[in-house]
Amino acid sequence: MAFSDVMRLVGLGILALMGLLIARSNMPLITTQHIGLALFLGAIGYGLLLVKRHFDRTLP
Repeated sequence: MAFSDVMRLVGLGILALMGLLIARSNMPLITTQHIGLALFLGAIGYGLLLVKRHFDRTLP
């Protein structure tokens, strides 16, 4: 896996944790929970896409 892809995965991990922390906040707005969960799911989805691209490139 290229170093840039590894750095993207690390960044996405941090972004996913930030999304979970936003979702867990006790703000009275319902939207903060939805934004946090969407951020988490988006980061996880993009991370899985990066892993798929890596294996697509390495397998014949």
